[in-house]
Amino acid sequence: MRIITVFFLVMACQSLKKSSLILPSDIDSFFNKNHPSCFLIKELNSEKVETYNSGQCKKRWQPFSTYKILNSLIALETGVVDRNSVIPWDGKKKFIKDWEKDHSLSSAIKYSVVPFYQEVARRIGLERMKKYVELADYGNKNIGKIVDRFWLDGPIEISAYEQLNFIDRLYQNKLPFKKENQEYVQEIIIQENDKGRIFSGKTGSSFKQGKFVFGWFVGYLKSKGKEYVFVINSEGEGESGGKLKEVARKILIAMGLF
Repeated sequence: MRIITVFFLVMACQSLKKSSLILPSDIDSFFNKNHPSCFLIKELNSEKVETYNSGQCKKRWQPFSTYKILNSLIALETGVVDRNSVIPWDGKKKFIKDWEKDHSLSSAIKYSVVPFYQEVARRIGLERMKKYVELADYGNKNIGKIVDRFWLDGPIEISAYEQLNFIDRLYQNKLPFKKENQEYVQEIIIQENDKGRIFSGKTGSSFKQGKFVFGWFVGYLKSKGKEYVFVINSEGEGESGGKLKEVARKILIAMGLF
């Protein structure tokens, strides 16, 4: 009888843990009602995923600059750059002023420097890139033939659910890379570290004909003794990774997690 009682107590505790995350009842109000949008969140190493708009979350898109997370891991693993490597600016005018200087891996991911990561991808090469994308089980795993554009133009695509799985494995150090490389990438994507609360992640955006038209933010939150991973995306004019990072923050605050 005692064993049975303990069993049901354990099951009840697990059930409570699974239901501890509740999305805001007005989550629609955080998004443009005319733009298909998605939000996913789960406690780290948990199976329970809270979902807003599962249809949108299942759709695959180019990862855009969120791919810089995996690109950084592959770069470190293959040794084409290390933590101290610097790739010099070529002196040409760039899309963003912050790209017009020399960058290391940590500064390049902070400023989302596309030319830096294109050079990194060329150094990795198509065969090694393909190998590690497949090992990481990243999206549709199809990088095509152009090693320095596939995450921007395709053919690689990834869904929000797949992004969540990837970021979850990263923060458990369960990706097929050395632990020290995974931990370093976790470190360089920290957005805020305030008295033990850590808010991390990477933006991604599609920019066409002078306008942002799609955005990603894949993230991690350590707060109040718990850890969470989350993914947000939205499709429509004006949607960008930077905008969605702030939307995600507002949702996390509304959930009482931030």
